[in-house]
Amino acid sequence: MIKVKLCGLRRVEDIIAVNHLRPDFAGFVFAPGKRKVTPELARALRKSLKPPVRAVGVFAGFSAAETAAIAEWSGMDIVQLHGEEDAEYIKTLRMMLPSGYEIWKAAHVRTSEDIQTAVATGADRLLLDAFSPDAIGGTGTSFNWDIIRECEIPVPFLVAGGLSADNVADAVRTAQPYGVDVSSGIETGGLKDAAKMAQFVWAARGQQAQLDEN
Repeated sequence: MIKVKLCGLRRVEDIIAVNHLRPDFAGFVFAPGKRKVTPELARALRKSLKPPVRAVGVFAGFSAAETAAIAEWSGMDIVQLHGEEDAEYIKTLRMMLPSGYEIWKAAHVRTSEDIQTAVATGADRLLLDAFSPDAIGGTGTSFNWDIIRECEIPVPFLVAGGLSADNVADAVRTAQPYGVDVSSGIETGGLKDAAKMAQFVWAARGQQAQLDEN
């Protein structure tokens, strides 16, 4: 079954919805942007997150030491890198993190070369996102998923960028990813919308998009 990541969580209400829906991953953004959370808030929200959902910390612009310290202290299970991190950075970060942490690397895709550059970092998984000159993610825009077919991708990858309940099934069919990642596509008025979160999870997993009244 396709893996699902709901990203940009900032409120207790978001965690309640996640615990009900049981996506595979819950994302907390430490990188600059409108969905940024403090380590203190992420740690508090993480404590309410129920297994088997795994917490993903999204980082950009931090040193490897800062990333490792924040990820471990706030209780993240996975580190997702959205900046200019290279193979040396990831090698250093891996040595600083406790055993068992996964490291994901985002590629802001314009051409197949962007994907191959991310592959070369040696990350455990890739997140293939739309390119924006103004933001590192959560822009609500998608990229040409056909580019993925041009690449040899030796590690599992997730597709992000402009996904919603309306198009996630198309993304899964076209890109055949390990997982899908959504943020702005499950929001209303800049806040996470529990109904849209449910519709996305069900659409991604091929289930009927109807609200559970129980």
